[in-house]
Amino acid sequence: MLRAAVIGEPGAGSTTVLGLLYAALIRWGGDRADPFRFFAPPAALAYLSSSYQRLMAGEFPEPPSDPEIATVQIDLAYRRRPGLLDRIRPGPEFPEVPQVECRWVRAPLHDLARSLAGIGAPPPGGGAGLAGCRVPIFVVPADGTGATEGTGTASAPGTDENIREILQRLAGPSAVQGGGPAPPVHPVFVFTKLDRISPDLLKSSGVAGSLDEEALLADRPRLATGFLGRILPRPLEGLGGRANPPAGPPVFFSYVHPEPPVPGAAPRLRMRASPGRLVEPEYPWTQYRSLLEHLGELASGAE
Repeated sequence: MLRAAVIGEPGAGSTTVLGLLYAALIRWGGDRADPFRFFAPPAALAYLSSSYQRLMAGEFPEPPSDPEIATVQIDLAYRRRPGLLDRIRPGPEFPEVPQVECRWVRAPLHDLARSLAGIGAPPPGGGAGLAGCRVPIFVVPADGTGATEGTGTASAPGTDENIREILQRLAGPSAVQGGGPAPPVHPVFVFTKLDRISPDLLKSSGVAGSLDEEALLADRPRLATGFLGRILPRPLEGLGGRANPPAGPPVFFSYVHPEPPVPGAAPRLRMRASPGRLVEPEYPWTQYRSLLEHLGELASGAE
């Protein structure tokens, strides 16, 4: 089974990303031609359902507790590719065993890097979910400032180096000490909080207006290169062939749009009516669909 983990520091947006990922699973899984099945243990389902209900009500998910983070697990089984023998005796559409296990890690990247280096125990916030992880999905604020406000042009102090250290440790001895072969690591980056980016910074990236779903869908590769170069220019240095693809990891984008603040009221999300569906938050659902498709491609290649 291919093990993945959504990794984000407190304040980076991984709580919302995980809730939107679950919302995308429900939305896409409702299609008749959906390519996957997903499962979650009862404790994980309780937390994910609560986050989903809050998002569908136009509210941000509540900050999770460390025990809740540790329970989160989503298993994905993707539709089998028909083989030659299926012409004679068709097999089941979906494998009996899930092909992807996705966990959640919400902890300071510095603590995770130290833990993987053998300095201290895994930090609270699902650090143990990195065991055997081959697809680390890093959640990084697009403005590069972490939990703080601003429109910086570089990552928060140490973010780049900590991610590089985490990738080196996940890749195994062959990447760090010239040891034996280890399964490749497939890093993925999800940039969040696009609404915080200044118009000048967007203009320098070649975006005249806002980064809406249409713009992200049409121009994701170029935007991904620009965001990585500005915020995380060195995450794959020193990994050689142990982090694939060497030319650059896949990048996806996430956002929600808060309504104008009302004094004394909790923040609310801008909602939309999805075709043929219930009201949902405004978020780039095609980015999440592409992320799920990417996980399926990796799982197929790992078989």
